[in-house]
Amino acid sequence: MSGAPLLVEADDRVLTLTLNRPHARNALNLDVVDRLRGALQASMTNPAVKVVLIRAAGEHFCAGADLKENAKVPSDAAWREYLAQFRSCYELIDQLPVPVVAAVQGFCVAGGLELILSCDFAVAASTARLGDLHVRRNLLPGGGATWLLPGAVGLRNAAFLMMTGCLVTAEQALHMGLVQMVVPPETLTEECRALTAYIASREDAVLQRAKRLTRDAGQRDRAAGYDAEADASVAHFTSGIPTASSRDFATTRDRLPQGGNLVPWRVSP
Repeated sequence: MSGAPLLVEADDRVLTLTLNRPHARNALNLDVVDRLRGALQASMTNPAVKVVLIRAAGEHFCAGADLKENAKVPSDAAWREYLAQFRSCYELIDQLPVPVVAAVQGFCVAGGLELILSCDFAVAASTARLGDLHVRRNLLPGGGATWLLPGAVGLRNAAFLMMTGCLVTAEQALHMGLVQMVVPPETLTEECRALTAYIASREDAVLQRAKRLTRDAGQRDRAAGYDAEADASVAHFTSGIPTASSRDFATTRDRLPQGGNLVPWRVSP
C-alpha cells in the first residue's frame, strides 16, 4: 500500500477510506484526523458518492488516539482544541447525508471505538476485539464515547465497558450492539464491498431520509418521531419513487426472500 496515512479510493459510488498506519496499530494522530475530515467534507458535495466505507490496513482497525502525540499537548486550552479536532471529524460522519460503514478487524479500542460508534453501523471480523480501555490508563474518553456508547449498547453495558476497560469479542459486541454483523476474517473485505455496493444501488432519497430519521430519533419524543417519519414518507411518496418500486414489486415473481439466506447482497438475482 501507499505510504500515505489515509488512503482514499472512490470506486463505483463507494468512497473507501483506509487508515494506513499499521506500524502504529492505526493510532489516530492529528494528521490522520485532518485527512479523514477533509475526505469526508469533500464527499459531502460529491453526488457520485453513495456510501462511505471506513476500514484499516494491517492486523488491527485502530488502537485509539496516538498517545505519543497527545502526551506533548502543552496546556488545558491546547488539550480542548486537540479534542475538538476529533469531535469535528466524527460529527461530520453524522452530518454526511450518505451511510457510513466501518469494517473492523483486530483491536478496535478507545478512539477507534469512538470512530466506529460515529458510523451508522459496523461489520466485524470474528477475531476482532473491541473496548474502551481509557480507564486502564486512568484517562477519560475525549472523542464522544460517554455520549455515543450508551446510545449503542445501553447505560449498563456502557458503564461496564468504560469503568472496567474490558475487551469484548466480536460476538459479544454483536449482542451488545457495538457491531451489526460478524463474518470470518478472511471474508471481511469481500463482505463489506458487497454490502456497500448493495447500499449504493438503493435510491438516494430513501437512504438519506432513513439516515436522518434514525440519527435524530434520540432527540425526539415518540410522537415527534412518528410525525417526522410521516413528513418524510409523504415527501418521499410525492417523488414518484414508491410508485415505481411498487410496480416493480408487483411484477416480480419472487417477492419475498427465498430459502435461509436473508442478506440481500448475498442473493443471486
